[in-house]
Amino acid sequence: MKDLLNEIIADVWDKSKDKAIKRLVVKESIPILWFGNLDSYRKSARKVITVALNPSCVEFPDKNKWERFPNCSLICDKVELKGVDLKIYKQCLNNYFKNNPYKKWFNAFDKILEAVGATFYDRTNETPNVAIHIDYFAPIATAKTWSKLEQEERNLVVEKFKGVFKRLVNELNPDVILISTNASVFKDIFGFAMDDERYLKKSFGASNSYLRGYRDQEGRAVVAGYNNRGTPFFVKKEMKFEQLAKEITKAIAL
Repeated sequence: MKDLLNEIIADVWDKSKDKAIKRLVVKESIPILWFGNLDSYRKSARKVITVALNPSCVEFPDKNKWERFPNCSLICDKVELKGVDLKIYKQCLNNYFKNNPYKKWFNAFDKILEAVGATFYDRTNETPNVAIHIDYFAPIATAKTWSKLEQEERNLVVEKFKGVFKRLVNELNPDVILISTNASVFKDIFGFAMDDERYLKKSFGASNSYLRGYRDQEGRAVVAGYNNRGTPFFVKKEMKFEQLAKEITKAIAL
């Protein structure tokens, strides 16, 4: 029986070794196909994923490249991953939130994760489901932020990793997707616009501060939030996030 996840890993690893791609990524890095404990995610009653564009270069700090992914220094130069090397790779990704994660970014998801009963960390009575994070355009940390890449460079990355996100989502089969991107990326992912009333169940806020709940074509619950210069799920303090999140989750039947 084929292991579809291993096939995706092998494909992504191979693509990351392309010379043109290697010129764009952080030196001494690995592709990050997911962030978080995949085993715990699969055992969760409610499967929750968060989605962004691509991993940050901060995942591989100059002072200590491998502090977030210890042991991956042993495999980063491997042409392919098999046996023990494949096991090391999976363990590195699964243990991400135990090894000094990029909290400035990921902690911004805390409130919305709590609203859907999930966490990136160890499960609790209030958050019994373990979530994982994946990226849409590519699972590689580019040396420049996505917005600062030249259009030609972005096109190269998108074309190289085309289809990976969809294959991974199909493999993960989430019940809930939390996403904080612009309207264009949202439509690319889900196939409908943010204001499409066929799928929109609840909406709060305006263009620069909002929270919206959907049910997509697959019947999955989707919660979208505003991205404020790299801070996901930003809402103005006066909007009382917890109350809005409660209303959103009720509207999408969570």
